[in-house]
Amino acid sequence: MGSNCYVVHKGAMSFHDAEKACYDFGGYHLATVPNMIDNRYLYNLSSHSNIWTNYYWLGLTDMTADGSWEWLMALICQGYCGAMRASDGRWIAQDCAKPYPFYCYGRAQGAPTDLPSPPRTTIRPTRKEENMIKFMADAESVGNPNIDPNALAFYNKEREFIRAVTDGLFANPSSNGNVCTFYMSVSFYGYTKYDQQFDHSAAWSQHQFDNLLESNVWDQGHTDPAYNITDAITGAQRFQWSPSMDDIGYTTLVFLTARRDFTNIPSLFNPFPKFDELVVVSLNGSNMPGIPSGTSTVQVSNDFSDVDIQKLISVLNCH
Repeated sequence: MGSNCYVVHKGAMSFHDAEKACYDFGGYHLATVPNMIDNRYLYNLSSHSNIWTNYYWLGLTDMTADGSWEWLMALICQGYCGAMRASDGRWIAQDCAKPYPFYCYGRAQGAPTDLPSPPRTTIRPTRKEENMIKFMADAESVGNPNIDPNALAFYNKEREFIRAVTDGLFANPSSNGNVCTFYMSVSFYGYTKYDQQFDHSAAWSQHQFDNLLESNVWDQGHTDPAYNITDAITGAQRFQWSPSMDDIGYTTLVFLTARRDFTNIPSLFNPFPKFDELVVVSLNGSNMPGIPSGTSTVQVSNDFSDVDIQKLISVLNCH
């Protein structure tokens, strides 16, 4: 895009072999996807490429630290790798050894040298522009959903609460004369399947986000408590958009917790996650300590009522 271009490679290779093939093509690398416009472009490209595959490799990996996703920078070590799912454009963690077609990205032949970039402004983006909202939700604190029906019911209600909030935002992007474009993603910590933990892809429509939530189920009895609230807090503090994602506008982390006892749990706020805004949603009477002044907090009842839904929408809506 611009002076660079994407190239789709139809041959299926492992992640590392695909990176080498991109470099051999002309100094390219597996594709960095800096914004939702490029993501939609690649999704449309895959839809018309006549390639039968479930996934395409992207240059995304958590090789340096499990759950801390970065765009590929000549990393050669162990970990999971990021692929775009052909059916919906969603990013999914995959075993790096699996063979998939892939996208390369690099400077287009004959493209002019980029002009020097102007100094970046220090003015924060405003909420009345584009909004990237990341939900990190609690599937740990109420109990084991594999054996406890009350915990199972709670996590399912929490999922539907997030669905109702995001459906409301997508359905009503205007507020007080401002019009927002929303991009949203969700991950769960606690008793989860791997895909629920590290979903950094973002939905740009109500239907897409609802599809993301469909993979978040606890009724099948196969969830694993390997990724706890400490991992989630560390992941939130390490989480960063790729550099060009700054252009998307205002970024918000919505951290949901039902925990009552925070003994030996690290602070979510030191260091402060790299988002423009942090919203703490307290479930089940939780009271997270050390919340800085100016940080938005929302208390939600165990009923996850319409009033609770509207309280969180009012914090996140366009203004």
